[in-house]
Amino acid sequence: MYDLYNTSLLYQIEDKKKFIQLQTKKVEEYLTKMNEVASILSMYINYSDALNGKCKFLPDEVLAKNTTEIKYANMILKHYYELRQPIEIATSEIRQLKKQQISYSIYKEIISLHNKKVAKYLVDTGKTYENQYLGTLKLVYRENTNAVVNWNESNKNKKELIEKGLIPYKKEDEEKALANGEVYNGVKWLVTGYSTGLLVVKWTVPPIVKELLNKDIHDFKYIPARGHYGIMNTISTAYTDNFNGDKYQKI
Repeated sequence: MYDLYNTSLLYQIEDKKKFIQLQTKKVEEYLTKMNEVASILSMYINYSDALNGKCKFLPDEVLAKNTTEIKYANMILKHYYELRQPIEIATSEIRQLKKQQISYSIYKEIISLHNKKVAKYLVDTGKTYENQYLGTLKLVYRENTNAVVNWNESNKNKKELIEKGLIPYKKEDEEKALANGEVYNGVKWLVTGYSTGLLVVKWTVPPIVKELLNKDIHDFKYIPARGHYGIMNTISTAYTDNFNGDKYQKI
């Protein structure tokens, strides 16, 4: 999603640069008319400022003379100024867009804080979180009698094993060792228990995301359920065997 965000900014910047190029050609074509009245303009204003789009009209006391030459020069000056202004605006907008470009580490921190806020809202209220661009998120309570992993305790076990210099069990490593006739000393660390239900995250994908996915943009990911600030981490921290799932929709 970070790549998508940056790509969107770059597309906007490039579009404005192309606009500036086209508008600059119009300005250059109009310079002939400016040069025709340069002698008159130079008598009353700084001509360099006029060429840089800093003057829109001749001074009022000059216009008060109301001569044909002054009125014509003022008309040319006004039109030249109006041709240059869109360039100034587009240039300013490019500067603002560039300010929106951020490093991946900052982007990741912003997303993490957002996910933490969403997670707390979902866990505390049991209500649906709606976002115009990301769709809807809600926690649903899946009734079951299957064993579930307590990731909070499991991760503590795994960390302790590593600190003691032991090997946390991994099925793939065990199978590989056995296939090679080697002894495998992995220690099991997962803590499981039984619960009457399990909270799961339900994400309703919005049309805008479906459109992006249909365009084969594979780097688009929205995973609020994962990570240190993710929803599932928030759930596992607060989860107990007598957890009350009444405020969540049951599936």
